[in-house]
Amino acid sequence: MQPQPTPAPQRPGGADRPILATKSRVHRRTRRKESSYLAMMFLMGATFFLLSVVMIIAVVLFL
Repeated sequence: MQPQPTPAPQRPGGADRPILATKSRVHRRTRRKESSYLAMMFLMGATFFLLSVVMIIAVVLFL
């Protein structure tokens, strides 16, 4: 898998196809990781936003 990208500049016609296939496979693998990572980040951001809103409401009520 690793020695295939090296002849890519020498053979632009035939060597790009396996590289694109490996890139698509890597993107398919990383899309799942990115989706889970984005979901976790979204949940953390939502919880942080809710906590900040609650703290702001508490400060306004106490003032």
